[in-house]
Amino acid sequence: MNARAPVQRSWAGVCARTPDNDPLLGEVADGLYVGAGWHGHGLMRAPAAGERLAEDVLGERDGVAAFDPTRFG
Repeated sequence: MNARAPVQRSWAGVCARTPDNDPLLGEVADGLYVGAGWHGHGLMRAPAAGERLAEDVLGERDGVAAFDPTRFG
């Protein structure tokens, strides 16, 4: 059977973004790191973000100041 019904509403999920439209990437609390808020572009940016976050976790490099997850207090 091929029934067709009009779409009354739809929902595709939450578009996670921050107030300044920049992601959260770095240490939130001692030993707790986050990489989120890419508002739909996370998969595209995951390789570079993951590498940078890994360097931060290992202490090889400081986090990206513009993406500091604690910037909103």
